[in-house]
Amino acid sequence: MGLQRAALHKPANQSVAAYVRDLADIYSVVYSETPADDFAETASRLVGDDLPPPDETENLLVALYRAGVIDAHERTNLLFRHVQQTA
Repeated sequence: MGLQRAALHKPANQSVAAYVRDLADIYSVVYSETPADDFAETASRLVGDDLPPPDETENLLVALYRAGVIDAHERTNLLFRHVQQTA
């Protein structure tokens, strides 16, 4: 199992938030806002999207994806499960 497959096999008794924090710690990944992130937030606000700001888990998922620890499918899967757990 490579890095990209690790995220799909999280322990069932662990929240996605805890799993993502652990994965970020293991690979020394931190979220850093980029100019593109700032632009996307500004553009969303200008078109009237009233979205809450991303939480720590959502930001770490972006960082893990950018670092190549998880792929786009894993990021989407984990984000979906995170939203379910926090709804």
